[in-house]
Amino acid sequence: KRINLYDTTSGKCLYERRFQGDEEGAPSAGVGSFVSVLYQFAREVDYGSISRVMYDTGYDKSVPHGHHQGPGPEMVTERRDGVIISVFHCSADHSLVHRFAHQALNEYLQHHKNRG
Repeated sequence: KRINLYDTTSGKCLYERRFQGDEEGAPSAGVGSFVSVLYQFAREVDYGSISRVMYDTGYDKSVPHGHHQGPGPEMVTERRDGVIISVFHCSADHSLVHRFAHQALNEYLQHHKNRG
């Protein structure tokens, strides 16, 4: 659905790519603020690391006993060297998305370091 890279100091969006179905999604600044709040929350309750956030689609109240509608989208994230990558997706294989996010962050950081 969407890939974003953020500077952890300024909160500035360094890269954004939206895929089919997310063209009208939240603006990158809003997503960056949301991800920053998640990291802040993680620092306050634990050691500050997040790798995956799973969203629930909720319950269908029109169905007896409120049966679950199924899994919702997920966010895979990694923070390293002052940059956060967040990948919002609906894939069943979250480990593949984790590997993709890790490699994308590696490539971004390598390219950025070569330019500096």
